[in-house]
Amino acid sequence: AYVLKELSAPEGYAKAPDISFTVDDAGKIFVGGTEVSDIEMIDNSTETTVSISKTDNFGFPVIGAGLTLTDASTGKEADSWQTDNKPHDVKLSFGKTYTLSETSVPNGYEKAQNITITVSADGSLTVDGKKASDTNISMIDSRKPYILPSTGGPGSTMTVLAYALLAGICGLMTISALKNSNKKHGD
Repeated sequence: AYVLKELSAPEGYAKAPDISFTVDDAGKIFVGGTEVSDIEMIDNSTETTVSISKTDNFGFPVIGAGLTLTDASTGKEADSWQTDNKPHDVKLSFGKTYTLSETSVPNGYEKAQNITITVSADGSLTVDGKKASDTNISMIDSRKPYILPSTGGPGSTMTVLAYALLAGICGLMTISALKNSNKKHGD
């Protein structure tokens, strides 16, 4: 009897279980009493690839935001990057929880709230406590409200006064024209 044993697995994979087998006098291989032509040892992945994008509340890419992904249990940084117009792929380990945070915010946007990403032992994702339907995660920035700048000084006040004066003159001309029209018709 023989045992095929994996001593160590490559990074990102779980060590495969031992496989016991026998070889009879004719050279036939048996695993668990069943004849096989070869023995295959399969390592299962312990990581999943997640695509993280940064968009605004209209779904357009937000370019230039700084994002950091941190292992929630150790506080160790797992990845950090500046956003562009494409999603960023990152490998996450099974059985771990991560925190995605925005470390720098582009002008014109509000800072997004942190996102908690949990990868279960089977590789399924939970994002902020909700089961994810796929491996695409989007962090959304809201645009800051745009307020027209005040120019200060008398320019805006003078413009309002000029329009008010013009409206008053037009009103007086209309009243005068109506009075003249009534005089011509014999009122």
